[in-house]
Amino acid sequence: MKAEKGNLNYPFRKATPEIIKAILASIEKGTPVKYAACSQGITKTQFYNLINRGTWDLENDNEDSMCARLVVTMREIEKKRIECCLTDILADSKSHKGAEWFLERRYWREFGTHAQVKELSEEIEELKKQLNGAKQNGKEAKEIYSENEAEKGCAS
Repeated sequence: MKAEKGNLNYPFRKATPEIIKAILASIEKGTPVKYAACSQGITKTQFYNLINRGTWDLENDNEDSMCARLVVTMREIEKKRIECCLTDILADSKSHKGAEWFLERRYWREFGTHAQVKELSEEIEELKKQLNGAKQNGKEAKEIYSENEAEKGCAS
Protein backbone atom coordinates (compact mmCIF):
# COMPACT_ATOMS: atom_id res chain seq x y z
CA MET A 1 0.00 0.00 0.00
CA LYS A 2 1.41 3.36 -1.03
CA ALA A 3 1.35 6.21 1.48
CA GLU A 4 -0.76 9.10 0.30
CA LYS A 5 -1.70 12.37 1.91
CA GLY A 6 -4.08 11.56 4.76
CA ASN A 7 -3.47 7.81 4.40
CA LEU A 8 -0.24 6.89 6.17
CA ASN A 9 1.02 3.34 6.63
CA TYR A 10 2.38 4.13 10.08
CA PRO A 11 0.84 5.71 13.15
CA PHE A 12 1.70 9.39 13.31
CA ARG A 13 -0.12 12.40 14.63
CA LYS A 14 0.90 15.94 13.99
CA ALA A 15 1.76 17.85 17.14
CA THR A 16 -1.22 19.94 18.16
CA PRO A 17 -1.61 22.15 21.23
CA GLU A 18 -3.86 19.47 22.79
CA ILE A 19 -1.28 16.72 22.27
CA ILE A 20 1.52 18.95 23.59
CA LYS A 21 -0.60 19.77 26.64
CA ALA A 22 -1.15 16.04 27.31
CA ILE A 23 2.58 15.32 26.94
CA LEU A 24 3.48 18.15 29.32
CA ALA A 25 0.93 16.91 31.87
CA SER A 26 2.56 13.48 31.81
CA ILE A 27 6.06 14.94 32.11
CA GLU A 28 4.95 17.09 35.03
CA LYS A 29 3.76 13.93 36.83
CA GLY A 30 7.24 12.43 36.37
CA THR A 31 6.87 10.37 33.20
CA PRO A 32 10.08 10.35 31.12
CA VAL A 33 9.86 12.43 27.94
CA LYS A 34 10.23 9.40 25.68
CA TYR A 35 7.17 7.67 27.12
CA ALA A 36 5.08 10.80 27.52
CA ALA A 37 5.60 11.73 23.86
CA CYS A 38 5.19 8.21 22.47
CA SER A 39 1.93 7.73 24.37
CA GLN A 40 0.55 10.63 22.33
CA GLY A 41 1.88 9.41 18.97
CA ILE A 42 4.92 11.69 18.89
CA THR A 43 8.36 10.09 18.75
CA LYS A 44 11.11 11.18 21.10
CA THR A 45 13.02 12.62 18.12
CA GLN A 46 10.01 14.58 16.92
CA PHE A 47 9.47 15.94 20.43
CA TYR A 48 13.09 17.08 20.71
CA ASN A 49 12.81 18.66 17.26
CA LEU A 50 9.85 20.65 18.62
CA ILE A 51 11.98 21.72 21.58
CA ASN A 52 14.85 22.74 19.29
CA ARG A 53 12.43 24.76 17.18
CA GLY A 54 11.02 26.38 20.32
CA THR A 55 14.49 27.32 21.50
CA TRP A 56 15.19 28.86 18.11
CA ASP A 57 11.86 30.72 18.25
CA LEU A 58 12.69 32.13 21.69
CA GLU A 59 16.12 33.25 20.53
CA ASN A 60 14.52 35.01 17.54
CA ASP A 61 11.75 36.84 19.41
CA ASN A 62 8.89 34.52 18.48
CA GLU A 63 7.61 33.78 22.00
CA ASP A 64 4.05 33.16 20.80
CA SER A 65 4.73 29.98 18.81
CA MET A 66 3.51 26.61 20.10
CA CYS A 67 7.11 25.34 20.21
CA ALA A 68 8.30 28.36 22.22
CA ARG A 69 5.50 27.85 24.73
CA LEU A 70 6.53 24.18 24.94
CA VAL A 71 10.10 25.16 25.84
CA VAL A 72 8.97 27.70 28.42
CA THR A 73 6.64 25.16 30.03
CA MET A 74 9.37 22.49 30.06
CA ARG A 75 11.69 24.97 31.81
CA GLU A 76 8.99 25.73 34.37
CA ILE A 77 8.48 22.01 35.05
CA GLU A 78 12.23 21.52 35.56
CA LYS A 79 12.37 24.57 37.83
CA LYS A 80 9.53 23.16 39.97
CA ARG A 81 11.29 19.78 40.22
CA ILE A 82 14.55 21.38 41.32
CA GLU A 83 12.80 23.63 43.86
CA CYS A 84 10.85 20.67 45.25
CA CYS A 85 14.02 18.61 45.69
CA LEU A 86 15.92 21.49 47.28
CA THR A 87 13.00 22.12 49.65
CA ASP A 88 13.04 18.44 50.68
CA ILE A 89 16.79 18.55 51.26
CA LEU A 90 16.67 21.73 53.33
CA ALA A 91 13.61 20.66 55.32
CA ASP A 92 14.93 17.29 56.52
CA SER A 93 18.62 16.65 57.05
CA LYS A 94 18.15 12.88 57.48
CA SER A 95 15.77 11.67 54.76
CA HIS A 96 16.75 13.73 51.75
CA LYS A 97 18.82 11.10 49.94
CA GLY A 98 16.18 10.54 47.23
CA ALA A 99 16.07 14.21 46.36
CA GLU A 100 19.86 14.39 46.39
CA TRP A 101 20.10 11.35 44.14
CA PHE A 102 17.63 12.83 41.67
CA LEU A 103 19.43 16.18 41.48
CA GLU A 104 22.88 14.59 41.14
CA ARG A 105 21.77 12.43 38.23
CA ARG A 106 19.27 14.61 36.39
CA TYR A 107 21.06 17.95 36.84
CA TRP A 108 24.59 16.63 37.25
CA ARG A 109 26.30 19.75 35.93
CA GLU A 110 24.85 21.82 38.74
CA PHE A 111 24.60 19.26 41.56
CA GLY A 112 26.83 16.28 40.68
CA THR A 113 29.94 15.37 42.61
CA HIS A 114 31.84 14.39 39.45
CA ALA A 115 30.56 17.09 37.13
CA GLN A 116 34.02 17.99 35.80
CA VAL A 117 34.84 14.37 34.96
CA LYS A 118 31.55 13.91 33.12
CA GLU A 119 32.00 17.16 31.24
CA LEU A 120 35.52 16.14 30.22
CA SER A 121 34.18 12.78 29.08
CA GLU A 122 31.65 14.52 26.85
CA GLU A 123 34.39 16.70 25.36
CA ILE A 124 36.46 13.59 24.60
CA GLU A 125 33.51 11.93 22.88
CA GLU A 126 32.95 15.08 20.81
CA LEU A 127 36.62 15.10 19.79
CA LYS A 128 36.36 11.43 18.78
CA LYS A 129 33.40 12.27 16.56
CA GLN A 130 35.33 15.16 15.02
CA LEU A 131 38.33 12.90 14.39
CA ASN A 132 36.19 10.25 12.72
CA GLY A 133 34.52 12.88 10.54
CA ALA A 134 37.84 14.48 9.68
CA LYS A 135 39.42 11.15 8.75
CA GLN A 136 36.64 10.74 6.26
CA ASN A 137 37.40 14.22 4.91
CA GLY A 138 41.15 13.58 4.71
CA LYS A 139 42.30 15.81 7.60
CA GLU A 140 45.11 14.79 9.91
CA ALA A 141 44.73 14.62 13.68
CA LYS A 142 47.25 17.46 14.10
CA GLU A 143 45.08 19.76 11.99
CA ILE A 144 42.00 18.97 14.07
CA TYR A 145 43.90 19.54 17.32
CA SER A 146 45.17 22.88 16.01
CA GLU A 147 41.65 23.93 15.01
CA ASN A 148 40.26 23.02 18.44
CA GLU A 149 43.02 24.89 20.24
CA ALA A 150 42.47 27.94 18.03
CA GLU A 151 38.75 27.88 18.87
CA LYS A 152 39.60 27.87 22.56
CA GLY A 153 42.07 30.72 22.07
CA CYS A 154 45.02 28.61 23.22
CA ALA A 155 46.89 28.27 19.91
CA SER A 156 50.51 29.33 20.11
